[in-house]
Amino acid sequence: MKSLYVVLGNEGEYSDRIVYVAGVFENREEACKLIAEMTAVGRANALIIEEWQKKRKELCDRAREAKITPEMRSYYAYPEGHVSLTPEEYAEINAQIGPSPSRLDYDTFDIYQVPINEWGRWE
Repeated sequence: MKSLYVVLGNEGEYSDRIVYVAGVFENREEACKLIAEMTAVGRANALIIEEWQKKRKELCDRAREAKITPEMRSYYAYPEGHVSLTPEEYAEINAQIGPSPSRLDYDTFDIYQVPINEWGRWE
């Protein structure tokens, strides 16, 4: 009996979850190889995005800290929670760090062996 290997990708979580067909292969090894490659790309993208987010948070924290007055420090236990940045300040921060990296593309994948020309449910 001839089978195909269907790779399903999972993007997002919970109510935002999307399941899609990522590929159909005649041999399992090829499917596993491509899954490993795409997972590596996703992990690399995740690190790039994480680094960008850290830089942006650091710049925002510094900008908020600069706006805290001595009076605020004496009145609030955590004054940084009471300081907002203006859209102009956010624009300046965004200009310093550059545009947000592309989407994450850090999906998970499952392989299903499915016989050809047979009706059924395979898990």
